[in-house]
Amino acid sequence: YISNPYKAFITYDTKNKYFFIAQPPYRKISKNGLVVVQIEDNGHLDNPLFTHYLFDKDGVYDFSKTKVKKEFFDTIINADFLMSFKQWKSLFDDYYKKADVVVYGNDVDYKYYPIYLKINTDWILIFSSSYDGFNQSYSEGISLEGYPAKFNKMLLLKDNHKHEFSNGMVEENLNMDEYSLSYPSKFKLRKLYFHKQMVSEDFPYTSIPQEFSGIAYYRLKIDNDVLNFQESALKHCFSSSVKSYLFWYVLPEKYLQDSKVSFLEYRYPHNINETGSNGLYIIKEK
Repeated sequence: YISNPYKAFITYDTKNKYFFIAQPPYRKISKNGLVVVQIEDNGHLDNPLFTHYLFDKDGVYDFSKTKVKKEFFDTIINADFLMSFKQWKSLFDDYYKKADVVVYGNDVDYKYYPIYLKINTDWILIFSSSYDGFNQSYSEGISLEGYPAKFNKMLLLKDNHKHEFSNGMVEENLNMDEYSLSYPSKFKLRKLYFHKQMVSEDFPYTSIPQEFSGIAYYRLKIDNDVLNFQESALKHCFSSSVKSYLFWYVLPEKYLQDSKVSFLEYRYPHNINETGSNGLYIIKEK
């Protein structure tokens, strides 16, 4: 068991081969499934989408490094937000051309957007002078038109059978490069049996059962290892399928040689017959 976020946001660094839980507490997990680093939420942490950087008001934690420690900002620009847009744009253009890393942050409790740049070994925090020119999407985060971000993008895992990625988004709502990758179909939870325990919902204006709540029994198999378990689930009275609320997130096929670690998430929607198992779990070798 790791934690109980509303929705897990799990990414993978294909270069350095580790997993990152982009929800507080933020965790770096090795390719063997061990928690290497954990940083608690201090009330002001900024982890821009698909990055391995965690920022606060003083500096940055780079989770791609072997030893993760805070690197303090060398310079902070426009902290009072008084710079004119023309002056700011000219200055930012110059810094942008020199920067090896450019990450657009969330506004958190700032007046406008923070932008983090790394030039050689120095980190620079520059605040925008307005919201002009900035765009925001859930699949790409925040960006300034004409100045794309510069960083190595982390990869999402996926439950291939439920067509949901490890940030809680389904395929049709997420326009990302991950579509070009093949995710394995062999990793599928097998439902063995459903035992109904009570009526959870009636058809409107009747006493006729519409949905049952109960216990479902599952089998999770990886190679020759088998894990059998049970969990609360729901079943419509006129359907053979069971709403499991279980999501098994795995790496794309081409990266399975890097790691056999996967993640199981359970998100039961309400407290009727709920067992207290909601949360995110690491599945790793014995």
